Amino acid sequence: MIRSLIVVSLTFLYTVLAGAIFIPYTLISRRSAALYRAGVFGIRLAMWLGGVRVRVEGRERIDPRATYVFMVNHVSNVDVAAIAFLPRVVVLTKQEVFRIPVLGRAMRMVGLIPVPRGTHQAAATVEAGVTALRGGRSMMVFPEGTRSPTEEMLPFRRGVFVMAIRAGVPVVPVTLLGTRQIMRKGDPRFHPGHVRMVLHEPIPTAGFSEQQRFSLVQSVRDAIASALDKG
Repeated sequence: MIRSLIVVSLTFLYTVLAGAIFIPYTLISRRSAALYRAGVFGIRLAMWLGGVRVRVEGRERIDPRATYVFMVNHVSNVDVAAIAFLPRVVVLTKQEVFRIPVLGRAMRMVGLIPVPRGTHQAAATVEAGVTALRGGRSMMVFPEGTRSPTEEMLPFRRGVFVMAIRAGVPVVPVTLLGTRQIMRKGDPRFHPGHVRMVLHEPIPTAGFSEQQRFSLVQSVRDAIASALDKG
């Protein structure tokens, strides 16, 4: 518990200080790269303070200059930290998070996309994602939509696959292993440990029709599961 309090306290302090420096800078310069890098550093700092070490496999499979949709399995609140180990990405984030002072403003400035509750605005979210992808910004999504309570993946939501197909960008399946032990559901404490992050071969979507999204869903699911099976 002491470690968790230290992580939360220092991360909060860093967020406030970084926001005070980089938000005004971004407003003046109209460039968000420094603010994004500050956020990535904050995530890495929190992981280090929490005793979490991350090993990334498969970096050679992606071109850091290309645009992708990174699709990640989801079992823990700490899974979002994967953003700090990928090329710059846009993330679909629950709308409620944008209400957090400083953090919410910074998230909007670096282009993160709020996702409202309910399905009636799903089409607008998909279009916002397509616009970001066509603009050359990669995206990280959790196709399950929420954390799985077990090691088994939940059904994938198809909207993120529609985004990739409409934008014509490749999908990179990503398997996270070990994050459940770092922060268990219902337990706010950090537990030191090791995380393995596997980047699989990109799956092209150019030329796909939206009716072919079902085969794309299965291909992504199979790729993520291939590393889960090996542990």
